[in-house]
Amino acid sequence: MDAAFDRLGDTPGSSGEPDWCYWIDEAATHAYAGACYLRLEDWGRARQHLRATLRLQDSSYARDGARRHIDLATTYLRQDQPEVDHAVSLASRAVETLTGEVDSARCVGHLARLVGDFAPYRRRPAVRQVTEQAAGLLTSH
Repeated sequence: MDAAFDRLGDTPGSSGEPDWCYWIDEAATHAYAGACYLRLEDWGRARQHLRATLRLQDSSYARDGARRHIDLATTYLRQDQPEVDHAVSLASRAVETLTGEVDSARCVGHLARLVGDFAPYRRRPAVRQVTEQAAGLLTSH
């Protein structure tokens, strides 16, 4: 990952990379790093990269944005001291995107896992609201 970040300033093809790698920009590199740290359950590092991705990513990438919001919500919910309200806020943004702008079975699958992670907090009104909003998406896919 460090090598990928070091190479971001290089122009495509200048050192032998194929021209198709033009799309691997700083936002994409942070997204990959965030996903890796998420799988390693290093919530803090995952969160750092996922936030950077959302800050750098063009807003036209709505599906990717929804996925990053789901992943970021996961980091807040699964950490030792869960920040449930923050996770709910991020999940709500993802649900809104998946309801209005994007149809992605893959994102909905990630959302289903996040909804499962909310189960211990289901008595909270905000959790209940976001899981009810997500229910329509989960049953339609």
